[in-house]
Amino acid sequence: MVVLPPLLLSGCASQSAVTASSLDKDHPAYRSPECRNARSSAWVHQDLKVARLVASPAVVWWGGPVTAIPVLLTNVGLSLADKQDASDIAARCGGQPSGQLEIAAGTAAETALGMAASGVGALVTKTVPVK
Repeated sequence: MVVLPPLLLSGCASQSAVTASSLDKDHPAYRSPECRNARSSAWVHQDLKVARLVASPAVVWWGGPVTAIPVLLTNVGLSLADKQDASDIAARCGGQPSGQLEIAAGTAAETALGMAASGVGALVTKTVPVK
């Protein structure tokens, strides 16, 4: 049961933030200006991830079904940018960068999971008529 809380918390962390926090601080590249600059941008993706977790359902609820595709495409784009920047952070800081295939697969998996979760959420909020 000790594994569950870190798993739940990592679901709210951006890939850039996870990568930046998991770097080897003793690696010589970690102290380089390139690494510091790359790590300093991780907060942007973290703030965007938290904002989109709240804003995406609100926009779709308020705007209706016509907004679902634009919101989905926006979230896919932001997820892809986060994963690419996480790979860049790893490359500049002595970590193992992700390949393009791994980035694409991770983005697709995150999108599918998000769609499944929002579908379950929609089912849970449906009212059942009572006679």
